[in-house]
Amino acid sequence: MENILIQGRWTPVVLACAHLNHDPSDSALHQLAALCQRCHMIYDGPEHRRRRWMNAHYRRSLGDLFHGPYPMHGADWITPTPISMLDDSRSLYAQIS
Repeated sequence: MENILIQGRWTPVVLACAHLNHDPSDSALHQLAALCQRCHMIYDGPEHRRRRWMNAHYRRSLGDLFHGPYPMHGADWITPTPISMLDDSRSLYAQIS
């Protein structure tokens, strides 16, 4: 019988600790999972997009609160949130072609 393990190429895999509830302050063992870095990023992707969306809208709302709506003050460069930052295509800004 041939030993296939000596023919393969070994790649080091780094495990990362994923918080299953996306709350870094909750380190209870049932809320943690050891995932490779790729799987960890795939798991956290929707949460990262949600936080990026919230931060972008938070900045825009502060501008609206203190300076009025952006386009009225010559800030036409501020665009709506791109679809890629949202988790689904049901966006207010989605354009149906």
